[in-house]
Amino acid sequence: MKAPQLIATLVVGLSAATLCLADPAVASASAEQWLTLQRNQTLASSQPQAASALAREKSMERLFKTYDQAIPEQYFSNGFKAGD
Repeated sequence: MKAPQLIATLVVGLSAATLCLADPAVASASAEQWLTLQRNQTLASSQPQAASALAREKSMERLFKTYDQAIPEQYFSNGFKAGD
């Protein structure tokens, strides 16, 4: 990413963050805009983002370790509804 693009992105991000603090509706719209940028890879880095074999292995170990812990009963409920 070139410097002008980076600066513009930071300015937009800071402006959006400031607005989000003031108005929850803006926060929702800003989140949607950021997700769209990510999905479309609009601001994707031109540098390859690759992890080493060791980093990938460690990441998988951490992931699999999470399955060793049971989910606490307090998180189970039959009362979940869409949007909750």
